[in-house]
Amino acid sequence: MIVIMKLLKYALLILVLGLFNLNANAQNDQSVSAHAHVYSQITYNTVTNVDFAGVQAISTAPTLDPKNTGNNQNVGASATTGKLAINAETNQTINITFPTSVLLTGPGTDITYSLDVYGNTTDVASGSSSISSGANPTTASSADGNNNVYYIYIGGDLGDLSGQTVGDYNGSVTFSIAYP
Repeated sequence: MIVIMKLLKYALLILVLGLFNLNANAQNDQSVSAHAHVYSQITYNTVTNVDFAGVQAISTAPTLDPKNTGNNQNVGASATTGKLAINAETNQTINITFPTSVLLTGPGTDITYSLDVYGNTTDVASGSSSISSGANPTTASSADGNNNVYYIYIGGDLGDLSGQTVGDYNGSVTFSIAYP
């Protein structure tokens, strides 16, 4: 009799655990919706390259004003600031990254070119605002006449050039532009 009671007790335990297990595995199906917005491809072109033109090997840093407000210092008469035009989806935020400085190489010691970068949607350099690498400006709207465009103006300085070897020094600045 005791053996039968123990068997019934174990059978009852197994039945109860089985019911809990069935209840734990009982699930309702649930679904989620999926959505994707495909943005237009970002394109950009170099409108002008940065060119300090002829500079002297002096201690006062040659400086290009990216806002083109007449504050260039110690640069050649034909000096130009750089300019990029970025085309992206209307009114969308873009992420712009770039180095804070690059090396210009030539016949002497490398020259550190420290960037000063500004941008806006109106294509007027003097009305642009300073941007830092990692900036997230918004592209232009179709209402402003510059459909989907953000402009970047690039200036900066070359630092102390006293004692620098005469010759041409070159480098490149890489801008990465993407939707965040």
